[in-house]
Amino acid sequence: MILLKRSNIAVLVLVFILFSCKKAENEEWVDLLNYTDFSNWSHFVLKPEQKGVEESEMQYPPEWLIPKVYLSDNPDSTVFSYQMHEGKKVLHISGELIGFLTSKEEYDNYHLKYKFKFGKKWQWLGDRPRDGGIFYHVVNPASDKERSPHEFNIHDGDIGSYWSFGGYGDIPSKVSTDLPESITSIIPILKPVIPSLKDTMYLFDPAGTPSTFSSSIPDMQIAVANPIADNPLGEWNELDLICLGDTIIHAVNGKVVTVLYNSRYEAEGGGLLPLTKGAIKIQSEGGEQFVEYIRIKKITEIPEEFRSSLTSFETPADAAASSPSTPVEEEADTEVKWVNPEITPMPGLSHHVLQSEALGKEVGYVVWTSEYYQKERSEGYPVLYFLHGVGGTESADAASFSHWVSKAIAYGFLPPLICVFPNGGVSYYRGEVEKMIVDELVPLIDKNYNTIPRAESRALAGFSMGGEGAVYLSVMHPGLFCVTGSMGGELKLDNPQLKAAIEKAIPQWKKVNYGFYLVNGDGDQPDAFKDFANILTGEGIDHRVVILPDTDHNLGHYYERSIGGLLAFLANHIKDYN
Repeated sequence: MILLKRSNIAVLVLVFILFSCKKAENEEWVDLLNYTDFSNWSHFVLKPEQKGVEESEMQYPPEWLIPKVYLSDNPDSTVFSYQMHEGKKVLHISGELIGFLTSKEEYDNYHLKYKFKFGKKWQWLGDRPRDGGIFYHVVNPASDKERSPHEFNIHDGDIGSYWSFGGYGDIPSKVSTDLPESITSIIPILKPVIPSLKDTMYLFDPAGTPSTFSSSIPDMQIAVANPIADNPLGEWNELDLICLGDTIIHAVNGKVVTVLYNSRYEAEGGGLLPLTKGAIKIQSEGGEQFVEYIRIKKITEIPEEFRSSLTSFETPADAAASSPSTPVEEEADTEVKWVNPEITPMPGLSHHVLQSEALGKEVGYVVWTSEYYQKERSEGYPVLYFLHGVGGTESADAASFSHWVSKAIAYGFLPPLICVFPNGGVSYYRGEVEKMIVDELVPLIDKNYNTIPRAESRALAGFSMGGEGAVYLSVMHPGLFCVTGSMGGELKLDNPQLKAAIEKAIPQWKKVNYGFYLVNGDGDQPDAFKDFANILTGEGIDHRVVILPDTDHNLGHYYERSIGGLLAFLANHIKDYN
């Protein structure tokens, strides 16, 4: 779903499910199992050198380097079979080997019910809990190009956790060290191959900050189910997987444990595409399962019992979308939490507190240093300040933005530098916050870190309110920075004082060859910098105005569609003396 500016996603979703589509008529549940054969499924297993048996000495899963081995549609295999259990015929998943059943049909806009219970655990799992999974929206099923982007994890102790295997989605979440034992027990075993497994991870939280999850983003592969709704081992569990448009709900025994918005995946040629349809894949992985049914039904609305899980979700982008170019009284009165020490774990990130005289209180800020940072390097490092939008904090964007910067450094088109993320409240980076950044934070960073303390090695960037703030600070303090990047910001020139400040700044910008990279979506005020850009053009100031197609006010989309160009532009203006 593309996020519409000045709209709350909860309202959009509810309007969609309640008013914009008619109810499905006479839709019946269809069991995807025929309890006779697997003619409607593709079936394959991963064969290790030593077949897994209960007495096996294998300590770790054998599948990581094993290629897929496709079998016929009706294989002579015991990994998946039908058998009698408790007086009824069920799908038996042995768990003996890693294997998959993949539906030959692809599905969209559906409600799937999966009723199962765990049996024994195979010895090769070691200390890992029983495992399995439902992969959905599988792309190019049963082919060499098959991809399984999203997983509803069937992991004993946190059933319903989200795992990404190349998929992208926005999940409201919170950072926590209070993790279920099923997660903490696998950290020492699987961390070498799943780096997102750490002592501090993300838990689904309908009231939490939305974050983009993907195995392609450090520490963002897994969103742990919350609450934990598993029934005791040996009892039946009923799982609900609801997929409507690009919104996905995981529910366990009637309780919503994960919600994902904006489902998408990376296209072969690059760029992200909406992902709303695909095959369904059932996994065998070390835990025996008895599956009573896998039922599916076409839907045109979210089932009523799960709708409440959507009502509290609001992205920072939504909050920022309604932000005017100048603060309003209501926003000024918003209570701001100025110190937010919980940051996404990532190498190089650290949280700090500044005792600000300008604000008369403690203010948090985050610093990121790359793996190349050396305190004793002779010439120091450039510094890039990133300003968050309304609803954000110093911690909100630090990991995601630093991830893209680290990739740019690794690829060689951005020099090793330091990133700084101040807390700007809802100030639009004016007034006391402006003084805090200019008079206190910048000198403090130059004092405490090995920086190049000159304007030609200092850059600004930001999103939404932060994009506007970055441009504003470059106008008001043209001798402090050398280049500015804005994503989803705007600058209105209806203020005589601001116009006068621009005129005063122009000679300084020309002197240092200042640059502006101004990005907006075609659905996110594409004319936001039109008047400002006209001035820059007339004065010969280096700038780029980029309008992204099919893009509204969503930071994740800006990252995906413009961050490379923005960072490359900044790199052309930042002076690194090494």
